[in-house]
Amino acid sequence: MDNPSLKQILKGPNSDEYTIFKFITAKYIPDYRVREKELINSLASKGWTRKLLYDFIIQMLGDKVLYQELSEDEYNALDNFYTAIIGYCHPDCIIKFPGDPQEEEEFLSYVRSDSWKV
Repeated sequence: MDNPSLKQILKGPNSDEYTIFKFITAKYIPDYRVREKELINSLASKGWTRKLLYDFIIQMLGDKVLYQELSEDEYNALDNFYTAIIGYCHPDCIIKFPGDPQEEEEFLSYVRSDSWKV
């Protein structure tokens, strides 16, 4: 059985991937940080890690078919989410997963390192 394409995955409204994509590319989400935390906690409870989310965002950013269908704002939103995953932004904007270090310097060091990408 062939693996479904990214485009097929993103059309499946019951998939985590679809939920992630819709959240990231939404034009406006009230209480964004609260909703983001809820999404991350939900994904983590299903086994998603920073690495898995990172890999999925990279897959979306590199998909030529998807790129052609995204508006500039949607592409920028994906890129901003990517930046928040890898930690190359203001510390308050970095996405936190359950189990990440609590102390800020340790957290920043961890997220901005490549150790979690392995």
